[in-house]
Amino acid sequence: MRRAAVARHFNTDPLADGERRVALETYLDRHVDGPCAPVLRALREGQWPLDEARQAVALEVLAWQVVRTQAFRSFDEQVGQIPWQDRPCPLRACGQRHGRAACCC
Repeated sequence: MRRAAVARHFNTDPLADGERRVALETYLDRHVDGPCAPVLRALREGQWPLDEARQAVALEVLAWQVVRTQAFRSFDEQVGQIPWQDRPCPLRACGQRHGRAACCC
């Protein structure tokens, strides 16, 4: 399955001087893909069920796969066009439901 779906520079952003910002790709490598490699290897080898910590790692990498799609990129670009003060805040709504003041804005 090597290179099953490859898009060059998909997780990088072009900068004005022609360079590419690789912050997202670096983050994914260090905090998502790297830690998940041994977990995915264990799953491939049939090790199941996973302990709670390894299960959390697997779930996080699956969630990040949504961000790595063109559909999410299109959604993100559309939301980015809304002025920040008019954007819905999911943490604010969650906090209100649970009686807490949690907000990301």
